[in-house]
Amino acid sequence: MSAHAGRTGPAGRAGRAGTLRAATFNIHHGASADDHLDLARTAAEIRALDADVVGLQEVDVAFGDRSAGEDQARALAQMLGMDVAFAPAIDRPGTDLDGPRRQYGVALLVRGRILDSATHLLPAGPGLGPLREPRAVLCASVRRARDEDGAADAPAGDRSDPADAPMRADLTVLVTHLDKEHPGHRRAQIGRILEIEARRALDLHGPGDGEPSAPPALLLGDMNADQGATEMRMLASAGWRDAALEASGRAPSGGGRTEEGGLAEGRAVGGASAVGRVGRTLTAALRSPALAIATTAVVSAASNVAAAVASHLPGTGSAMGAGVRGSFPAVFPVRRIDGIWVHGPLTARAVEVPPGKASDHRPVVATLEDTGPA
Repeated sequence: MSAHAGRTGPAGRAGRAGTLRAATFNIHHGASADDHLDLARTAAEIRALDADVVGLQEVDVAFGDRSAGEDQARALAQMLGMDVAFAPAIDRPGTDLDGPRRQYGVALLVRGRILDSATHLLPAGPGLGPLREPRAVLCASVRRARDEDGAADAPAGDRSDPADAPMRADLTVLVTHLDKEHPGHRRAQIGRILEIEARRALDLHGPGDGEPSAPPALLLGDMNADQGATEMRMLASAGWRDAALEASGRAPSGGGRTEEGGLAEGRAVGGASAVGRVGRTLTAALRSPALAIATTAVVSAASNVAAAVASHLPGTGSAMGAGVRGSFPAVFPVRRIDGIWVHGPLTARAVEVPPGKASDHRPVVATLEDTGPA
């Protein structure tokens, strides 16, 4: 089941004609890398992205003391004036018999309307035993806000009003947070996501030749794997496109290899394989909150130096400028584990990874052009 709260604040600005800004952001339950809780700061960083569609990971809903028992999905929607849907991966009884359930999962924020949404729990890999942490994907049909040259969509209001004209979805959005323990788990989970999206596309397309085609689709998520990892190539093989590589002009073809092979992912975080090796070591260290607190100040200073050096390495300028950058850890983003994948008539024109202090991840935001029929 999905909790779909609807629009809970004033409507945001409608998207510009022919363009869509989509973002993914692991918000770390509203806490920074040093575990300082500040959901208003999280909302401010989301607002600064100026995105029409935002997929969120690590969202708490009445989960416990670490997030002050708040319904973070609804609170963010209220602060940002966006429609919201929430999908719990963890769903536990509340501490009180009459209290809310303790939930943790992913959420979707939209300028426009979320027409329907569903939660699908994701499987473990065959023969690998149970998942250490449950994983889920939220799948939603979205009606985007009208462009600035046309009439804006009315507020969501009472969607059961029979006088409301029926609305057709013009975008499918999937939001997920994949397993971090084993690529076999991620392969099984990506396979299930592809099945879910294919079924939804078939349902939306309809059986007749005269039916309109299914809308374009976005997959927004913390994949817990670099976007060029073997398991991620399952998406490319199914016709999905990595927005960052597409915007950089180095989109993969066929089985998901770029013309530069594995070098593309190395360049995404500075152009040197040594940076990648150091990054993986640092990533493992920063999984520990205590070590994150101890190293934040030192690494923040070092990252400024590393970024300056990397920007002058041969062959990295164009890649960095094109937006192929790491997003984790936020203090020194050396891994590109947060991704935006596109399917259908949307073309990525730019991808940005802005700095921030609200989470242990940086957000990723893509500017997409609608290339479908007018």
